[in-house]
Amino acid sequence: MKKIDASEKVYEPIEVVVKGKTFSVRDYDREAAKKNAEWDKRVDAGDTDANYERLLYMLGLEPDDTLLDDLDFRALNHVVSDIFTAIREGDTVEGPEEKKSSARGGKK
Repeated sequence: MKKIDASEKVYEPIEVVVKGKTFSVRDYDREAAKKNAEWDKRVDAGDTDANYERLLYMLGLEPDDTLLDDLDFRALNHVVSDIFTAIREGDTVEGPEEKKSSARGGKK
């Protein structure tokens, strides 16, 4: 019989590079999934701050951190989209400074 240990991580950490600094994305647990659903609702309603808050959270930064303040909105959306692609596919992501992409994190 195959034994699966849920406490054992079987995937590589996701790393994101922003302005030359490398961050490990926090684990995508139940709390993160709930927060992500709320950010998706806000993005759908046109709230442009939602993805900035989402990325700060996923990088383990405080909500008032200014690291992302001058990050181009298109680059921000690309990084958020790539993080969730990596979560689904188990890849490692290096965040570009500017690319086009979906604004939603949890859904494509």
